[in-house]
Amino acid sequence: MTKRQNKKSIFFLRLFIALCVIVAIVFGGYLTIDRLVVPKYFKEYGIENMHDLVAMMKTLYNSPDEKDMITNGFTKIEQERAVKKLISAGFPTKNNGTEIDYDKIASGFDASMLNAGQYEFSDRHIASLLDQMLETGVLASKLPDIKFIDTMSISILELIIKPEVINEEGSSDEPVYAENRADVSFTFKFDTTAVRSQMAVEMDTPLFLLNMIIPDTLYLTVNYSIEKTDEGKWVVNNGNIAVNGRTTKDSEILINLFIKFIFPKGSDMTKEKLSTECGNILIQGLDLLGNISIKTNIGDFGASGIVLTID
Repeated sequence: MTKRQNKKSIFFLRLFIALCVIVAIVFGGYLTIDRLVVPKYFKEYGIENMHDLVAMMKTLYNSPDEKDMITNGFTKIEQERAVKKLISAGFPTKNNGTEIDYDKIASGFDASMLNAGQYEFSDRHIASLLDQMLETGVLASKLPDIKFIDTMSISILELIIKPEVINEEGSSDEPVYAENRADVSFTFKFDTTAVRSQMAVEMDTPLFLLNMIIPDTLYLTVNYSIEKTDEGKWVVNNGNIAVNGRTTKDSEILINLFIKFIFPKGSDMTKEKLSTECGNILIQGLDLLGNISIKTNIGDFGASGIVLTID
């Protein structure tokens, strides 16, 4: 076992013991544990006291109820409609023309065969298509900075796009929205099975120990802004990431720990870079489709989303 693996294994052994320690607090000795035990064993991981330790454990185990957390989730019917719209635009298909062939789109196809026009997709429609892209693994090669996370273990629950209002200050007119800038909220459901196995190998730690400590599912919410540059490239700005419906601050220690134990030394991954790369799932997915602009008031319910323009 290498020195790095040993340090990681020791941490999880300590974390396992911490579960017992938290229970022991009920029987007294809080100040000793808070001021001496926790800093001694966990300070190097950014955990300074019992408050930090308990906050991290709450974040790890406080899995929210999806129906309470998700307000803009897509339905199977919406996914089918989004797929049919891409089929009508002439994108490659498989399974007798019932499914989109994302692998063929990613590897290159004759875009001149597409049907010219403007195709509108609400943020729910886009979420449903991106979920399919992640499931096929087609985006993994386009997101090299998160290649150590199996993107097929991630499913998309919600995408909210809020185009930026660009009215002049003091204007009493109806809102005017930017086509090249928007705020985005992305919520993912993360199956940790593959990550736990990966961490067990990387750290030479018994898998059963990680299975006892890390929940089967984590919910990641990434908030950021997107903007189209003068060169026509979409970029992610001002990203932050939260776990299990907690605040960004409450999630910080846990996110840093996952980065430390999932990504190899020298990967230069940070929580800021991780949130940007999660945001790039949207960018890379839309890039597969073509020329995109932001739009509001899509469909009967005034949803926000994107317009795909095919010349």
